[in-house]
Amino acid sequence: MVTLATLLFLDSVHLPDERLTTLNSYHMKINMVLKTLVVSTTLCLLLSAFSTKPGSHSFQVYLDDKLMIEQYVSSKMLVPRINIDPAENYTRLVVKYNECGRTVTGRKINIKDDRGNVLKEWNFEGSTSGYKDAMTCSVKDIQALRQKANGELRLYYFSADFTEGQQIATLAFGKRDTAAN
Repeated sequence: MVTLATLLFLDSVHLPDERLTTLNSYHMKINMVLKTLVVSTTLCLLLSAFSTKPGSHSFQVYLDDKLMIEQYVSSKMLVPRINIDPAENYTRLVVKYNECGRTVTGRKINIKDDRGNVLKEWNFEGSTSGYKDAMTCSVKDIQALRQKANGELRLYYFSADFTEGQQIATLAFGKRDTAAN
């Protein structure tokens, strides 16, 4: 194997033209391979720096037009809490859920009590992808569930392809600030 020092030494030595041409050709090939290797390594490092968050699913939750939560889903995700202050007179709870940008059907939002009992379910027909089609629930309907739950409510998202679902928020009612983890 020819080292870089050997090539530099040979560049300074006077050689016959045909041998010099062969060495120059070999030198150019090594330079090309080294440049390709450096560019490939750099490109790989740059692309890995922009990888998506673990889980790839993400969601946004709004009260009317006010963004309350924006989060990526992961196995270590802490479930955010939304305090719905009755004095604010919110009318709509809006959920936008993105399943890795895939087109999904059979979307559902449901509310469960602390024992896991489904108190109410909203079904959303058609197919959608990303955050394109929001899912809207009435805040009055959610507030009416408070008496059945005896405490906090849990907000879940499901789809035909994501049947295990995901808890996306805990809903509480009062005057405390919303804390999105």
